[in-house]
Amino acid sequence: NIPYTPPKDALASPSPSFESSPSPISMTLPSSPLSQGSTHSLFVPAPLSSPAQTDLIMQRPPVFNEQMLSNLETQAQKCNETLSHLMGSLKSSLSAASAITVQHMEGYNEAVGSLATTAELCVNSTNQLLALAQQLATDSTNLTRLGTQVKDIKKSLDLLEILVQRLCSTK
Repeated sequence: NIPYTPPKDALASPSPSFESSPSPISMTLPSSPLSQGSTHSLFVPAPLSSPAQTDLIMQRPPVFNEQMLSNLETQAQKCNETLSHLMGSLKSSLSAASAITVQHMEGYNEAVGSLATTAELCVNSTNQLLALAQQLATDSTNLTRLGTQVKDIKKSLDLLEILVQRLCSTK
């Protein structure tokens, strides 16, 4: 790559008819497969105001050569292939992650449904247990009353037995 330098008359001071002169700018481009760190001069033309300026700009060599364009096309194709591979890989990774997420959500849904069913069964069983406990408490109160009556009957029977024994012993 040969750096481009504008013709010497382009660097000369402008004639009075020019509004502004073209300004050459020299810079070093970053290293890349296309430029390989070479120094390029950029020729920034001023607005065209005369045929002399137009001729001066037309004398400038083309910025790109065939090898440079071929190299650029090759690099663009490699970039396209890499990007296509990357996008395909990303798509398959996202599809796999989505499938796993869907499976986890279905499992979570089943677990929540099972938990709700189990909780409902537990509530129903607890209500039945409380009803049985309340029935037992009511029955226990009745049993206490019945036990008191049985004790009273036993005392009465004991008293009757004592009386019957006295009656039988006196005769």
